[in-house]
Amino acid sequence: MISPLGDARILAWLVGALEPGDALAVSEQIAADATLAVRASALSARLDRPAAAKAWRIPPPGIPGGAARLQVRTHAAAVMSDAQAVRPGERFRLQLGSLPDASRRLMVVLYRAEHSEGWSVIFPTSTDECVTLDELPAEPDGSRYLDLVAGEQPGEQRWAVALPSRDELVIDWTAPPAERWAVLQARIRDGSVPVASVQIGVRAA
Repeated sequence: MISPLGDARILAWLVGALEPGDALAVSEQIAADATLAVRASALSARLDRPAAAKAWRIPPPGIPGGAARLQVRTHAAAVMSDAQAVRPGERFRLQLGSLPDASRRLMVVLYRAEHSEGWSVIFPTSTDECVTLDELPAEPDGSRYLDLVAGEQPGEQRWAVALPSRDELVIDWTAPPAERWAVLQARIRDGSVPVASVQIGVRAA
């Protein structure tokens, strides 16, 4: 039995965040259902943003991108009372699923505020800040956790983690941001880099 398509999965298909086989299945469902085709067209129109937003193909929260199927979720930490509703400047925790070759995977953290035009890389900002997945504290099940600080703008905030191989990603720190991350953006689009996002609610201070 074919599962019904929700908006999140259609959006993941539109931004190229699905595995090739899954993408083909979604394409066939949409092609065979006029109602789904209309819905996909409407969602596609919503994605027609400025180039800065299109540069990063980050999947919606709950849908892992890339062949490695990275899982990321918010996780209650001792430094906060509610992982889903924090104040600006408060810390919250992400729990990252285990991946092979953790010692070779660089961690890139991206942020997008509500109503903003696109994603921004907030970490790393220099060679000295580059860390690999295995440098994060580990849970008994092999997952890792990462503490972040909520942005200053209240509302819904999206956060994403990408884990490219350090052997395949050379970062030119002298280049402007739009060019600096072009290789990573391309590898996220073609599915070779695992990436996942979460959404948190930030209430006014």
